[in-house]
Amino acid sequence: MKLTSCVCAAQMSKNMDPAMMQQAQAMMSNPAMAQQAMNQMENMSGDDLKSRLNQASAALPAAAPAAPVSVLAKLKASAMEVPDELLELVEEAEGAKTQGNTKFKGSDHSAASAQYKHGCTLVDRVLKKGVLTGADKKAVQELKDACHLNLANCQLKLEDWEGAATECDVVLERGANRKALFRRGQARLKQERLEEALADLTKARDMLPSDEVVAGLVKEAEAKLGIESVETPPAPARAPAAARAGGGMPGMGMPGMPSDPAEMERMLDQISPEQMAQQAEMLEQRSRLRRGPPLAAPPWPPPGLLLLASPSWPPPPGLLLTSWGSPGPLAAPGIREQPRRRPEPCWEAAVRP
Repeated sequence: MKLTSCVCAAQMSKNMDPAMMQQAQAMMSNPAMAQQAMNQMENMSGDDLKSRLNQASAALPAAAPAAPVSVLAKLKASAMEVPDELLELVEEAEGAKTQGNTKFKGSDHSAASAQYKHGCTLVDRVLKKGVLTGADKKAVQELKDACHLNLANCQLKLEDWEGAATECDVVLERGANRKALFRRGQARLKQERLEEALADLTKARDMLPSDEVVAGLVKEAEAKLGIESVETPPAPARAPAAARAGGGMPGMGMPGMPSDPAEMERMLDQISPEQMAQQAEMLEQRSRLRRGPPLAAPPWPPPGLLLLASPSWPPPPGLLLTSWGSPGPLAAPGIREQPRRRPEPCWEAAVRP
C-alpha cells in the first residue's frame, strides 16, 4: 500500500505545473490531510487506484515540453561573468549549427558540412581564450562535440570515410562517446578496416544494447571477419527498490504497480524524502494498531506446579524436580533427577506424584 500510494503521487506529478506541484506537496506535508488520503486509498484495489489516477491525470492540463536551453542562455545565466566577446562567438556558433541542421534535413550535405565546420572553428576560439571553467566550459565543449559529430555524419553521407573518422577522433579525445564510436565504426567498416570497425561498434552496442542498427553492423563486421555471432543474453531485471531494501517479498507483486523496475524507481525518485518518511511513519503506526498489543506470556508456574526455595538436597520425599530455575518438561512419574552440586539455594519446579 505504501509503494502504491507513492507511485500514484509520482505519476500525478508528471502532469502538474510548478504551482500545482507546490500545492500538492503542501497537502502531503499536512499529517491530517495525508492521513485522510491514506484512509481513502486503504480499501481501494489496484484497479480502482489506477482508474482514479487516470481520471485525475485527464483533468490536469497537458504540460508543455520543456524547450532546450541554449549554450548562450546558460552562459548568460552563469554565476561567473562571461565576456561579451565570448557570448557573441557562442551565439554565432549556435547559429551556424542551426543552419547546418536545416541544410542537412534538406539533403544539402555539402552546405551543412560547411556550416558545421564554421561552428567548430568558432567554438575553438572560445575555448582557446581559457576564460571559461566548470559548467560554462562543459556547455561549450558539448556544443563543440555536437558540431564535430554532425560534421562526421555529413562526411559519411558524402562518402568521405577518413574525414568522418577524423571528426570522431576529435570527440573521442575527451572520452567515450557512443555516437562517435558508432560513426567511426561505420567509416572503418566502409574502409574494410574490419577489426577497428568491430571494436568501435561493439563498444557502441554495449553502451546501448537496444539499438538494433548498431547491433546489425556488429553482426555485419563479424560476418566479414568470419566470426560466429553470439547472441548476448538479456540482463536480468533488477528487483524493485522496495524488494532490494528488504521491504518486498519475492513473487508478491502489488496491483497498480509498473512491471518495469526502472520505471518504478523513476516514479519514486520524484517524491521528496520528507514525504516518503511521513508516509512510512503513518503506515507503521497503522500497522502497529492492527497488530494490537503484544501477547502476554503464559502464566508460570502452570497449574499443579509448586515452586520451592530449598537449600537442602535431595528434595523432600514425594517431589520430582524438573529443572534448575527455568521452566522445563516435568519429570516422568517415578523418575527422580540425579543430584547436582549447587553453590547456593535456587528455585526448583516440582509436582506431587
